Amino acid sequence: MRVSRIFSGICAPFPEGGPVFCSGGSVGGRLATPVSHFSLLCESRTERSSFAELRALDPLCGDLLPRLPCDREAIGRRCKVIARHPAAASPTVPSQARFDAKSYWETRLRQHPGLCGVGNTRMGKPYIQWLYRVRRTVFLRLLGSLGTDFSRARIFDIGSGTGFYLELWKELGVSSIAGCDLTEIAVSRLRSKFPSTRIFEMDISDALLPSAREEYDFVSAFDVLFHIVEEERYEQAIRNVHALLRPGGLFLFSDLLVHGSPLSGEHVTFRSLNRVELLLRNTGFAVLRRVPMFVLMEEPLDSRSSVYRFLWKLATYPARHSGLAGFVLGALLYPLECFLTKIFDESPTTEIIACQKRPAGLFEDSREETA
Repeated sequence: MRVSRIFSGICAPFPEGGPVFCSGGSVGGRLATPVSHFSLLCESRTERSSFAELRALDPLCGDLLPRLPCDREAIGRRCKVIARHPAAASPTVPSQARFDAKSYWETRLRQHPGLCGVGNTRMGKPYIQWLYRVRRTVFLRLLGSLGTDFSRARIFDIGSGTGFYLELWKELGVSSIAGCDLTEIAVSRLRSKFPSTRIFEMDISDALLPSAREEYDFVSAFDVLFHIVEEERYEQAIRNVHALLRPGGLFLFSDLLVHGSPLSGEHVTFRSLNRVELLLRNTGFAVLRRVPMFVLMEEPLDSRSSVYRFLWKLATYPARHSGLAGFVLGALLYPLECFLTKIFDESPTTEIIACQKRPAGLFEDSREETA
């Protein structure tokens, strides 16, 4: 018997217009359609395409949100086409067209001001706010473990967005901080919010602005680099970070680095851990630590278990449709997430990577060894 039928049969009716789901019907009826979509995806999998990869290539097939008529043959055909020809996932976008990141983010931030604009917009504001509480806890815990006198530290924050991490750096008492963002709208808001802070409008994957060329003790880039989808621009961004740091300075960034093949979508690319670590070493960094930013509360795209990935989507499904459900789920998971991020060495989702800029002589020796 199909899983969707089991859900339809055993779940009790839910009151019309209840707070957890947006429309009427039974809980089973609401879950049956997305579960059915998932079961079709599983049946259409190939050895090359996991559920996470299909989702990254085509949100229509991989996401539980769309309530589409359950056309088994149509969905199956589409998944097979995508598995063999990933470019077919976006038929309206030419395969050779370059992703216009600036335009994308200008539009998105105007439509979704605040943390929702830079977070996962599908999860709803209450759940996103809990995610940022976790980010704050993990960030301050990691920085506190360094034993640094931040009153003398100079900071450069990349992709400052709403200023969330600028505020955290200031909370640590740093002596000097500068930030940058790709978009005009974000820079305008940041300059109004932090009038005494230097904010640059720049793309970290382009040539550095002359006015930003200084040596900093810390460079941070949280939830930024996986939005650079072109490899050459990603490599340029890493070189730019290296140029902004003094010898011995620290580079902190968050990313979802997968142990298998990279996962790519329109505006995100999750690269392989080995690929990124090699790039960092060859650019002149030593990777010091990699710690979980999340364990449970973000999608486990690096998990090899399709069952676990499905259960995560099922558990967070109410949060996608109800602010109350998102708040309750976030409140329940927050203390557990803070505990798990403290005891685990890595996670199947977003992590923080801490790197140190090596002195020039040591960098040359290390590069020769890896060649």
